[in-house]
Amino acid sequence: MGNPVSTTTAAPPPCATPTSASPDPVQSPTAPPSPPRPPAAPASAGVAQLARQLSTAKTFDDKNRAFHAVFDHATGGDRLAAFSTFVGSLDAGDKQRLTKFLAGASAAPAPGAAAPARPTGAAAGRQVKPVEGYTVTQGFGGAGKHPGIDLSVAQGTPIVAPARGKVVESAFEAGGYGNYVTVDHGDGTFTRFGHMVAPSGLHVGDVVEAGGALGNVGSTGNSTGPHLHFEVLRGGVAPANRVDPAPFLAGTAKL
Repeated sequence: MGNPVSTTTAAPPPCATPTSASPDPVQSPTAPPSPPRPPAAPASAGVAQLARQLSTAKTFDDKNRAFHAVFDHATGGDRLAAFSTFVGSLDAGDKQRLTKFLAGASAAPAPGAAAPARPTGAAAGRQVKPVEGYTVTQGFGGAGKHPGIDLSVAQGTPIVAPARGKVVESAFEAGGYGNYVTVDHGDGTFTRFGHMVAPSGLHVGDVVEAGGALGNVGSTGNSTGPHLHFEVLRGGVAPANRVDPAPFLAGTAKL
């Protein structure tokens, strides 16, 4: 999710001051009064619906999903209104969580800046981490049954394949993964990489080596800030096959 755009209202022009007093007692004609300012536009139906959904949502994840269902399709002022409504519904703990994601967004490289160097030394068949320099901001499972692990890192950070495999999914999901790729490693193990900043460029059937480029970290889909959503699945790509990725990141399990 991009940060909300700060808006400032331009100061009104200074009043004109006569350069000299007029000796003529005749009054100058006065300017016609300014037309009344139109009333503020009412909140769109989407923002109003969001407010109702947030009032009954029980968890941060529920609120986040409701928010992105509106924000991802809104334009102009509705995007800012949706974000303000979302933030106003959060408790102290949820706001701390949101702040961590926004801090990651502020660390994104400036436009035109070189992207961080891609991890090196990744020989074919040797497992590597999908991104470097990350902070885990949400683990696997828990009360919200999070299906993967979130690795917070600057937007644009390269994402690489942790092991050799074949691309079996390369798509976009507005209310979930955003731009994502799924790789089949040939032994019943699959890895999935979500919220990429742009479509991967890889196609179903493409083969990638360990350390091969998959895309770049972003915040597309159901996301509140730049991070990689990383999943490991055993036995297929069905939701029931997801397992905790933490041991794979720690090196205690191998793909």
